[in-house]
Amino acid sequence: MKYVLLLLIITFISCNANVPVKQKKKSIAGTSTVLAAGDYEQRKLRCNSLYARYNQTKKKADKHHLQRYFADSLLPCWYGTLWDYNGTALMPSEGKIACGYFITTTLQHTGMHVTRIKMAQCPSSVLIRTVCSDIRTYRNKPLEDLISQVKKDGTGLYIAGLDFHTGFIWYNGTEVYFIHASFYASKCVVKEKAADCAVLKSSRLKMTGKVNFTQ
Repeated sequence: MKYVLLLLIITFISCNANVPVKQKKKSIAGTSTVLAAGDYEQRKLRCNSLYARYNQTKKKADKHHLQRYFADSLLPCWYGTLWDYNGTALMPSEGKIACGYFITTTLQHTGMHVTRIKMAQCPSSVLIRTVCSDIRTYRNKPLEDLISQVKKDGTGLYIAGLDFHTGFIWYNGTEVYFIHASFYASKCVVKEKAADCAVLKSSRLKMTGKVNFTQ
């Protein structure tokens, strides 16, 4: 009897050893995007290259290429990185990050001359006036007004300053997104449709500016 039992155990182990193991994917809270595997340092170098090229040529196409790479390739590395009010992480998933530091750290990683600590700790309006153009302010206005204006101003990367928060607005020509180190719900870096973002909706003051990406 014990030999039969032993045979059954061996058979069970052998069968399970042949079952393919599913690769786990890191789901990002607040968005359907899956964190892409890759070397962050290589992406930083690529961003630096695109930044340098745009500042050399000043061509609209080069700026568009830089913004798209920043929003679609560099920022996604940060998705899921935990938020903390005092977070100052320099690398994705290595420590926690505050909303202002998320902005200044990633902009600095493109090659921009941003004073990371000072600009992260100052009011977001100061940061926006320092690195942005086409600045607009919305006081007690519905979120729809902001989204409509962003679409009129055109594709690109914006910074949004709120009552007590800040983040990137990315308009890719199809959808307007809010990418931020969220203190709400998921408490991590997330990408959300701007129209569905509770933090954007609840803020009475909203200021936006289009990132210049100039030296």
